[in-house]
Amino acid sequence: MGSDDLAHHISVTLGMAMGYLAGRPVHRLASLDGMLAGFMGGLMGPMLGVMVAPESPLLMIGFLDIVSVGMAMVLISWIRELSTTSISYSQGTDDENRV
Repeated sequence: MGSDDLAHHISVTLGMAMGYLAGRPVHRLASLDGMLAGFMGGLMGPMLGVMVAPESPLLMIGFLDIVSVGMAMVLISWIRELSTTSISYSQGTDDENRV
């Protein structure tokens, strides 16, 4: 077992443990979901390390940064949209207030 294998095992184990601890107060299903997310996250780092081309690591890291920022912006806009629609539903429409 090389040092890379040990790093993979440590990242997967820590990811699963943190996912379990994060989901445990909510529900058993949430803890299982957290463990599976930790497992996937623990494997993403080693896969990213293999994907980065040794010829141009700065180009690959810059591309991944742009994709990450773009996805964060999309998620933030969706959350804002959902929060404004949930506020309007909780206050009711004008027709409901007239009755």
